[in-house]
Amino acid sequence: MNIKDNITSAFSSIWSHKLHSFLTSLGVFIGVTSIIGILSIISGLNAAFKEQLSSIGSNTLYIQKYPWINSLDWEKYRNRKDITYRTFYKLAKSDFKYVTFIAPNISTYRMVKYKSKRLQNINIIGTTPEDLYIENYKIKYGRFLNGIDDKKTLKSAIIGYDIYAKLFDTTKTSIGNKIKIGNMVYNIVGVLQKRGAIFGQSQDNIVIIPFKTFLKNFGKNRNITIIAAVENPDNIKNAIEELRIKMRKIRKVPNNKEDDFSINQQQMILDLYNKLTGSLYLFMILISSIASIVGGIGIMNIMLVTVTERTKEIGIRRAIGAKKQNIIFQFLFESGSISLIGGIFGILAGFGIAKLIETTTIIPKISLPIWLVTIGVLFSFSVGIFFGIYPAYKAANLNPVEALHYE
Repeated sequence: MNIKDNITSAFSSIWSHKLHSFLTSLGVFIGVTSIIGILSIISGLNAAFKEQLSSIGSNTLYIQKYPWINSLDWEKYRNRKDITYRTFYKLAKSDFKYVTFIAPNISTYRMVKYKSKRLQNINIIGTTPEDLYIENYKIKYGRFLNGIDDKKTLKSAIIGYDIYAKLFDTTKTSIGNKIKIGNMVYNIVGVLQKRGAIFGQSQDNIVIIPFKTFLKNFGKNRNITIIAAVENPDNIKNAIEELRIKMRKIRKVPNNKEDDFSINQQQMILDLYNKLTGSLYLFMILISSIASIVGGIGIMNIMLVTVTERTKEIGIRRAIGAKKQNIIFQFLFESGSISLIGGIFGILAGFGIAKLIETTTIIPKISLPIWLVTIGVLFSFSVGIFFGIYPAYKAANLNPVEALHYE
């Protein structure tokens, strides 16, 4: 009997025992469904997370009082000295080898008003012209801050796209209009292009004003963030060390004391995210292993029963010339196919569940990469083959004479 006949015989047996085959493949179906469903969601989350994280900039460093990723020892960081505007000015006067731009970032929340329209809790940011290149702001209308705005503490304002869309007619530029920030009037000199949200927070609900103007109008006694840009991402480590040495000198940190500030970067968030998703992947491997063992044992048990039920058939096939390898191939292919059928339906069901979750929750677009489909197919077929080996060999090693007389 050739391979084609073996395949035909295997599918014929599966088709003639449909309920039997369905129950056999159920364990694999459940395992693959859970794996594909969760990994599809994780794949979508990964893509969305990396896309949003890219807006932070891989070559941007943030000198701050608190670390982004910290231990439970919150008091340790809370008791640090604030990073003040004086610290920024001293650092800005330094010569840098690896840092190309440096800017302060200080913020407060105020009401913004234009005529009768009011917007509550708008993020007001004070910074310098260099921030344009560090944050990669894109100008839709007008201009960004310049040196004169900051030097003369002018009440110039660059508004985010959400502010522009809510307060003004979007068919016009709005440049030159006056807005109130709190009780003070500012002149709009620029409108930013839409940037979207990062981690659920809008980047367009902001108003940017000159740093010195901010200090004058909203107070100097505030903790600030110092932002630094590094031209070549390969020099990030060197830039961090360069900034760390200069900051320790400015803040007069003794040699035997640790830093009283933190230098944060995108990679810190990415590393934490990878650790979390790595743990989830390991958990999924454990679940899939349990599901595959349960499903595989079910396949092996059913195939052993099948061998018993088809003992006479095996004896007849051996009597008319079928070799042991023919019997082995048929039973292996049958067990693999049953498992594969469960796997294919599991892939469809898992992706369907993931898409349902996408439409009913805030989870971003779900994807089903071809590599994930390939893994699902190979995994399910391999489970069937592995757990079908013993029943296949048992069938092939039946005594043909005894098999012919089996009832």
